[in-house]
Amino acid sequence: MLLVRILLLLGCSSGFGPLSGQTIDYRDIRYSVYLIPCGAPDSASVWMSIRNLESLDTSNINKHLNEYYTDLGNCYWLLSNGNKGVEYKKLALKADLGALYHKPKDTKALWNTSFIYFSMGNCDRGKYYMALYKKYTPKRFFNAESIEQEKNLFAECE
Repeated sequence: MLLVRILLLLGCSSGFGPLSGQTIDYRDIRYSVYLIPCGAPDSASVWMSIRNLESLDTSNINKHLNEYYTDLGNCYWLLSNGNKGVEYKKLALKADLGALYHKPKDTKALWNTSFIYFSMGNCDRGKYYMALYKKYTPKRFFNAESIEQEKNLFAECE
């Protein structure tokens, strides 16, 4: 009986028992799991980031979970290589929709979701998410480049 109690106590305090459900802020660990460098990322950093992100238990992330999903979606998008990898685009879309589930006004996820829908030829959904993006993005962030990008996306639908 004493042995059972000791094992239970060791299990609970060593991270394998009920006390193991620590909650974390994704921003605290982001740069240790999301390894995409600025500039042109290499495939090794993309695959390593996906491996790291997919290994996380998202039930333990209590803050900025939307950013986790946006990072995961970005990795999948990079693997899709634009129009070549439809399956990775679908995974990217699923991840960005996950970000929007956790933060419906996340402008980065709204832009990404709109862009992916446009790239898949679903102009109605692309326009829908673009309208939400424009609704929630402060006007000071709109510039000639973003307006030109939007025009190019809409032109693909005409």
